[in-house]
Amino acid sequence: MDRIRIRSCLLAALLTLPLSCSIKEDRTACPCLLTVDLSRTLDAGITPPAWWDKGLQISLFRNQECFLSENHRLGQVQPAYDYPVEKGDVGVTGILGLEAGILSAREIRYREGCQADRLYVSSRVVPCYGETARTVLEMYKQFSNIEIRGLDSFDYRMEVTAGCDGLDVLERKALEGPFRFVLHCDEDGVCRFRMPRQEHDDLRILLWDASGHLDNAIPLGAYMTGIG
Repeated sequence: MDRIRIRSCLLAALLTLPLSCSIKEDRTACPCLLTVDLSRTLDAGITPPAWWDKGLQISLFRNQECFLSENHRLGQVQPAYDYPVEKGDVGVTGILGLEAGILSAREIRYREGCQADRLYVSSRVVPCYGETARTVLEMYKQFSNIEIRGLDSFDYRMEVTAGCDGLDVLERKALEGPFRFVLHCDEDGVCRFRMPRQEHDDLRILLWDASGHLDNAIPLGAYMTGIG
């Protein structure tokens, strides 16, 4: 009878042990659940026009290399997306408005003859060392709208040139390369165009005469820098 009582007491003691006394589990090899929060993007007032047919693109990077990229159609974007990732630093980018630009890994480039897209980009490096991590996409404008009046009086072929033709998406930095396209004025005599992010003030308007000779080069970038 005493033996039965002793066993009952031991069983009761074991059942009341705290959970911290359980066998420890090695969690170092377990993935981190990374949540990408789109609430600020959806609330930022960036209204996607109809021509944004490529939707929102989310990409994940490790050691500067993209290991996941997916596109979400506009109108079907969720407030947040979860990604199980290997523990470590993870680069997260979001792209809105990509049309003429060519995306390759972490670079967007524009072909000669194309003006810049109405591009918005988010990027940051997220430390994913625990079981969960969270980041918020915040979109930043990556183009400039430029309007020039008075060029319609010139009987020339006009070209816009600059020294940067692309963007490093992960670092949101301009990429050097020849940016060039033919400029046209509308019926009101106004020339409107979009430029990608630039690092220097080398934006110029080239005026070519009918024989194909360069008649003048207007240093528009220097003028813009001078007036602030």
